[in-house]
Amino acid sequence: MNQYIRVFMPLVSETKGYEYKGKTPSGRCLLESRAGAGKLMLWAQDLKPETIYRAHLIFKDDNTYAGLPLCTLPVLPNGKGELRHSFNAMDIEGYGRSLDQCLAVAVIAGEGRTPSVPLCGYREGQLPWRSHFKILEKKEKLPERTVRAIPREAPKEVPVEKVVELLNETPKTTETPNISIKIETPEKVEAAPDKEQPVFPLPNPINSLSDAFKDEVEAILKSHTHMQPFQKQNRDVQWVRISLDEGLSLPDDVRSVLKDPFVENAYNQYNHLLLGKTTDDGTQRYYIGVPALYDPGDRVIGFRQFKGSMDTTPVAGDYGYWLIFMS
Repeated sequence: MNQYIRVFMPLVSETKGYEYKGKTPSGRCLLESRAGAGKLMLWAQDLKPETIYRAHLIFKDDNTYAGLPLCTLPVLPNGKGELRHSFNAMDIEGYGRSLDQCLAVAVIAGEGRTPSVPLCGYREGQLPWRSHFKILEKKEKLPERTVRAIPREAPKEVPVEKVVELLNETPKTTETPNISIKIETPEKVEAAPDKEQPVFPLPNPINSLSDAFKDEVEAILKSHTHMQPFQKQNRDVQWVRISLDEGLSLPDDVRSVLKDPFVENAYNQYNHLLLGKTTDDGTQRYYIGVPALYDPGDRVIGFRQFKGSMDTTPVAGDYGYWLIFMS
């Protein structure tokens, strides 16, 4: 049933520790369903930046409450966040839940049995959902197999006279030819190429970086604001916030990528880039990340990977970073 729904909810803070400059987070949310098309619009302010937030729809399951992870809420350095997300209101994100069953919208930080909830809004009054909570897991559907019946021709009737003739016929002796088969083994078998090729390779592979660049990175790592941009933080990787005009001694091909209008627009919107460093088997590697909401249609030469902040396979609208790898 394509039910019309339009609910406006104020968002209030339920977990302390996510204030921005001493101000308590607040916000508002609009849920809408029209002709089977669902929409969520959410606005937040005074949220502590540099933290991963995700909007969840809350449902009742017997004696527990279930959170449907909808999408990431990006928060700007000024503590403000805005989210617009569309979905199928009859089967939200493939979880088999409809919007008319949704009881609340929660902005959750991190994971855990008792979630941290900087913001939450309710359709019909507050609920004790945090003490009996689970996050829904999407069950992958196996593709349906179509079995096609292959028509079989009816056997052809053979006249009796023909059968008798075949039975009485003397078989002819045939000599088996002497066939010589020579199998040649190739001296070297080339390995098959890897099927998973990078979607966005750099124009030219970078095998070495200047000493000046490495010295600049070390100085930036000591002086700039450290970040945890991804939920599963790798302890061997350091991430810091940098500006677009940092003045790094970057290779020419990377510098040209950062001059792309896509990067400039992303920087103007989120007011930062990422700079990362890791050491793998004694080899230092460096990364530059450009913040964005994931769009499968984005194709910008120079980027190898989009990494979502929630460390899941990104879907349209997820917040994360396009990454450039350097070594």
